[in-house]
Amino acid sequence: MIHCVRDGVHFCLVILVVLSAGCSTDRLITRKNHNYDQQYCWQRIVDANDNTYALSNKLERDIHHFQILMEKALTQRVLGIKLINDIKNIDKQDLPIQPSMLEKLNVGMSRGLDLTDRVVGYVASNECWLQATSNTLAARNLKKIDPYTRYKGFLVAFSATLALYDTYYTTAYTINKNERVRQFLNQSDQGYGRGEDQLMAMTDTISNASNIRLVKKEIKFYEKNHETFSNNIQKDDNADYLTTLVKQSPTYSIIHNASI
Repeated sequence: MIHCVRDGVHFCLVILVVLSAGCSTDRLITRKNHNYDQQYCWQRIVDANDNTYALSNKLERDIHHFQILMEKALTQRVLGIKLINDIKNIDKQDLPIQPSMLEKLNVGMSRGLDLTDRVVGYVASNECWLQATSNTLAARNLKKIDPYTRYKGFLVAFSATLALYDTYYTTAYTINKNERVRQFLNQSDQGYGRGEDQLMAMTDTISNASNIRLVKKEIKFYEKNHETFSNNIQKDDNADYLTTLVKQSPTYSIIHNASI
């Protein structure tokens, strides 16, 4: 189990032991072209061929598209929270879930899964920045990367990862606690492009201890380098945007203070 302290209050994040005995990695929600995304990350570095400007310029374009995606994801999160509050009101009154509400759940789940898949793509296509140490680059016969460019690329993957956790904790986790809704959304529905047990698969991914340990590693890297590049970030709108996503993430402090 993970324990954390936030704002002087002790939180037990029981979700991180949800179904731990039955965690199934073959049901993790990942992109079908996940390996391609990882290859893209390294290929981008290879193609730059020690050209810092070319590498940075390509990264800037990627960040621009990532910002557009994140605005859509944040909007969907707000809609998800509203839907959750509606469900809570229905539960308080012990009323049946109306077909119109089920339709909203179906649509919301479908859109949420699509956006999640796309955000995961940005994690995958930028995770090599953290791995791009001097030794790793040398082993691949690649020259060193400009440290700030590497850090900025890392921020894409890091902020995207935190956004995925934030979305889960603010929406899917609450939905998952409602037995009626959970059973409904874990049913396969090809009309909405939803496979069987996808909500459960999302829970498995979020609660996976290896994933959480990786996020803790990313937090350490972020804290080690953030002050070093603070002046660069102040002059860089894209880096400032990514840093803001990190600072506003409730997941950051939760996992930062977690013991696992």
